[in-house]
Amino acid sequence: MIGQAIGLNHPDAFRSLTLCATTSQIPVDMHPIWEERIAAVEADGMEPMVAPTLERWFTAGYRDAEPDKVAAVGEMVRRTSVDGYVRCSKAIMQLDYTARLSNVTTPTLVVPGELDPALPPAMSEVIRDAIPGAAMETVAGAAHLCNIEKAGDFNAIVRRFLDAH
Repeated sequence: MIGQAIGLNHPDAFRSLTLCATTSQIPVDMHPIWEERIAAVEADGMEPMVAPTLERWFTAGYRDAEPDKVAAVGEMVRRTSVDGYVRCSKAIMQLDYTARLSNVTTPTLVVPGELDPALPPAMSEVIRDAIPGAAMETVAGAAHLCNIEKAGDFNAIVRRFLDAH
């Protein structure tokens, strides 16, 4: 999401952009989910977010195979400040870049995780189709944190793109 903002507002900041596991717009019908998360965090702190976040961010197979890595990410979620989480959630709810993405001039690669339940590849296709000349490669067998879950595959995709740009 930040990469899209940079591409739109500072087109000369980078020679290329890689947008990973993101979306360009949060539909209004998704706002109640975010509002529920905000309410839970404001009431009980970050703990209620840890398990469901890890379930969205990693496939069951990865969670079973790499419990220490998953636990480290879970601890990161747990240590997130309530205020930071709430403000970030409210900002995400307002995200609406889709109509402006045709103004991105930086060579762009969009990289979703194939099994991302939060931001599925179809949302990345919207970004790819809106940015002139953008490419998209999907990390097979990975959920939201595809750069961790399938680091080798993710890095190979990004390296190919960077080598070309």
